[in-house]
Amino acid sequence: MRFSDQEMAAVTAAASRAGVAPAAYVAEKAVAVARGELAPLPADERERLRILLITREQLQQIGATLDRIAAASPSNATEKLAATLEQVEQTVRRLDETVAGLLRRQEGR
Repeated sequence: MRFSDQEMAAVTAAASRAGVAPAAYVAEKAVAVARGELAPLPADERERLRILLITREQLQQIGATLDRIAAASPSNATEKLAATLEQVEQTVRRLDETVAGLLRRQEGR
């Protein structure tokens, strides 16, 4: 295989992070792709997946907040609940946008 200087620099950096020689890194990844164990993703899809993971964490935090609100005194619960519900709505909108983008990308393949 031949690589440009930029490609070789990227391979060398990735191999270094993995703690293996560049040739071993390339061989390992090529075999994994050939076996269907590794599917390369364009950078924009990796970013979308990262956003989905962050959104999942945010929803978990919001759920914990809702649990605390439910246990709070009724006088404070209304204000806290309204603010938390707004967070939920914003998070769900971001998640919907991200999923819709992924679906459009998949349909275009």
